[in-house]
Amino acid sequence: MLLSTIFIRLCAIVYGLVGAVDSAAGRKGNFSERHRRWVEGTSGALLIVAAARLATDK
Repeated sequence: MLLSTIFIRLCAIVYGLVGAVDSAAGRKGNFSERHRRWVEGTSGALLIVAAARLATDK
């Protein structure tokens, strides 16, 4: 159970960092709306995959 908690927290940290970097780049005008959606979608998909793997004990 401890490893699961650590894993979920690490996923949340990585997701938060990706969002922060994306937000900072968006404020500078480097990212288009399409690119921002792509990054957020990829981050969300990776989080879903991680949660599914955790739920099925793989």
